[in-house]
Amino acid sequence: MIKRHCLNEGLTQFVTYTTDNGIDEGFLILRTQPYLPLNDALKSLSLEYNNLLLRKEFTGFAPIYTRFFLSDVENQYQEVCRSDIYNNLSAGSVRMTGKEPLDSAKVSIVSHFLKTDKEHLSRIDNNYPNSLAFRGQNYGMYFYADCGSSESNDPGEQTAIILNKLEKSYSDIEGKKDLIRTWVSVRDIDNNYIPFVVKRKDFFELISMDRYYPASTGVEGRSWDPKRLVVLDALIYSGLDDDQIVKMEAVDNMPSTISYGVTFERGLKVEFGDRTHYHLSGTASIDINGKVIHIGDIHKQVEQALANFKALLNNSGLSFADLMYLVFYVRDAKCTEEIRNIADKILPADIPRVYVRSSICRPQWLMELDGIAIGKGNMQYNPFK
Repeated sequence: MIKRHCLNEGLTQFVTYTTDNGIDEGFLILRTQPYLPLNDALKSLSLEYNNLLLRKEFTGFAPIYTRFFLSDVENQYQEVCRSDIYNNLSAGSVRMTGKEPLDSAKVSIVSHFLKTDKEHLSRIDNNYPNSLAFRGQNYGMYFYADCGSSESNDPGEQTAIILNKLEKSYSDIEGKKDLIRTWVSVRDIDNNYIPFVVKRKDFFELISMDRYYPASTGVEGRSWDPKRLVVLDALIYSGLDDDQIVKMEAVDNMPSTISYGVTFERGLKVEFGDRTHYHLSGTASIDINGKVIHIGDIHKQVEQALANFKALLNNSGLSFADLMYLVFYVRDAKCTEEIRNIADKILPADIPRVYVRSSICRPQWLMELDGIAIGKGNMQYNPFK
């Protein structure tokens, strides 16, 4: 069952998914009033978070993966690290990314929570210390955040280093089978995306990842370290049978991504006995032949991207109402109001959506969106716990 809580004049939204025989999940969106200085914004977020901790519906939830969207990550990184809100959320895996919030002040937050005992949560001893493992009775979830490298000044070589180090970090999981989701930020994506794509494809071929690729979003994003041109977050599951993972497709709207040489899926669904996770990749204004359509027309691109997204959901028996949240990546910040107006007409009013400034992997795409949905499970499997 989905429950949605909208607080603080809509700046704070908390969405939970609960079942009778699995653990509860929550997704938290935190924003501030616009134009606040960073320090004031961080204090405001911390106060709101502390108020949430006093609410019954938030009791027992632990953060497992958080993204801080920042307007100037290189200069804001240290101040955020010293903040109370970071101290609270860094109990989980945390990423700070340079994507300017367009619906908040200098910072906004999206965070995934599980209602679980601390004994089920632990740091992963590997090459990436900013990671967290949930090891439950039936399944595990492994979040790796802020995976980057400055060992090379080439985006392709950085990609190879990141993926190879990540693969060596696996312990009780099989990456080629259980890598479900990645979020990739590429500095100067108009020039650096292709080298990333090539090295990612080479890596997946090397580890024989051929049954399916992960769901993924690849957009512009800066790191606190300007030398890191590619930064990746990853989600890996354990305890799954092969048939619990299914591709999400919308072939009447969009072609298979591999048809034009990129190695990610439109989305992946992961079935459990009491629920199903739907990880939806970055989706834009693309046609059945893989071409950008409605070039230069932000209104039609938003409508097309949402139509493609809806087709992915509908083909899995879902609707927009099953979404936990959406993130809109906007190339031109001046288009934000128009995008919001269109989205407000199409989407249910209670679906949380976050808007950030970020260029997309093709310059002609003016926006992209991604998100997570949760729906009914498949009773032949164990519940999610």
